[in-house]
Amino acid sequence: MLLCFKGSTNSELVGNLQRYSIIESHRVAAAMEKVDRGDFVSENPYQDSPQYIGYGATISAPHMHAYALEHLKDCLNPGSKGCGSGLTVGIDHMKGLTDLSVRNIRKNHADLLESGRIKIVLGDGREGYPSEAPYDCM
Repeated sequence: MLLCFKGSTNSELVGNLQRYSIIESHRVAAAMEKVDRGDFVSENPYQDSPQYIGYGATISAPHMHAYALEHLKDCLNPGSKGCGSGLTVGIDHMKGLTDLSVRNIRKNHADLLESGRIKIVLGDGREGYPSEAPYDCM
C-alpha cells in the first residue's frame, strides 16, 4: 500500500504516521516529535515523500525514518552508540551536506553537537567511523 500524506506541522506528520500504524511505539513517536523535520527540509517538510536537500541528494520519506526507528527501538537506549539516521554519528561524503547537517542541527539542538553526543563526519559511510566503534545499533 502506497501512502502519501501531508501535514502542516511536525506533530501532524507524526500523528499521520501513527494513524497508519507506521509508528507503533510511544518512544518512536516521542523521538520524532522532538526533531522537527522542518529544520532539515525547506520545502514540503511534513509530506511523507523524499525531499530534495541540495547537492543532488534527498532526505528519505518520514515513514522510512519511522520504520528504521521502530526496527531499532530495542537497542536505542540512553548512551547507545550507532550510525545512520543521525544516531550519534552522521557520515556523509560531501562537505556541503555535512555543513548543512551541522547548520540544521544547530537550529534547535546545538547542545547535542556541543556535548559530542552527535558527531557529523566527512567520510565514506560504508566504512563507518572506527573511532566510535563498536556500535550498539546499525
